[in-house]
Amino acid sequence: MDRNWRSKTGIEPKDIAARLKALYSSNRGSGTKPPKGNQPPRHRLLTIEAQEEDENNNSTIVPCICDRASKVYECGICHQYFRGRLTEKCVKHPFEVYLMDFRECPYCQASIVAIKESDLTWEQIRKIEDATLPGGNDDL
Repeated sequence: MDRNWRSKTGIEPKDIAARLKALYSSNRGSGTKPPKGNQPPRHRLLTIEAQEEDENNNSTIVPCICDRASKVYECGICHQYFRGRLTEKCVKHPFEVYLMDFRECPYCQASIVAIKESDLTWEQIRKIEDATLPGGNDDL
């Protein structure tokens, strides 16, 4: 058996380290500083740039819905309230999936079709649910 088989196959520690270093440097880009954390997400930048281009071209653009705000919903089946976002497909980013978006009612697993946006605010709902009933006995 050849003693130099490790160096010929590239499994020497120095060879592995060199490959990892080359891979790491190519993934980081040409700069040595890490990117700033205050920068908006890349898809937001693309949307802003596209909107500016569309303003110049006078054409219609579909906005990105990936960063939409949470809302209050009521299930039409069990009438429970919950706060969050219903899953929707973004036209700009069709393969983005947000795992915390609701695909069904979290209480009764009713279809997303049965869920509607509530007229009440979350504070009003919490006030109603946290209220004590008059004449209620807590020692039952």
